[in-house]
Order: sequence, then structure tokens, then C-alpha cells
Amino acid sequence: MAYCKILWINKSNYGAELEDSFEMKNLSLIKFGSISIYFIIIHHFTLFYLEIFSFSGFLNVLHTTLVSSFFTFMLLIMHKIISTSKK
Repeated sequence: MAYCKILWINKSNYGAELEDSFEMKNLSLIKFGSISIYFIIIHHFTLFYLEIFSFSGFLNVLHTTLVSSFFTFMLLIMHKIISTSKK
């Protein structure tokens, strides 16, 4: 995921000076959500595809990835809301 973070920073034209301030805990809820869903889908797709490791189960992998990513994303958003409301 660290490599994806570097690619995301370069893609979004933030520049090297903003790389240090690109921490997930400092992002707004909307930016946190858009970046998180990107990383979650990549992570789950890689995990489930390596588990099956064949093209015959691609639709099954895609379905499992989307369902699992949705629930993971909801848990992350709830955690972000709870952790920011404590401050």
C-alpha cells in the first residue's frame, strides 16, 4: 500500500512538498473516503485473486471484492467519524 500512496501522490499532482502532510488522519472525510476506497479495492482484489489464481473465477473474485470492500469501507468511515469526534 505504501507504493500505491506514492503513485497516488504523483498522480494527483500534490508535489513532493505536500507528501509529508498527506497523512490519512489529517484528511477531510471526503478525501479520506475517496483515497480509502481506492486502496481497499486494490487490496481486496489482489487478496482474493491470489486466493483463486485463475481467470475462470474472475467474476466471483470481482463480486467478493466489491462486497467485502463495501463493508470494510463502512467500518473505516465509522472509525474515522468516531475518532475525529473525540478531539
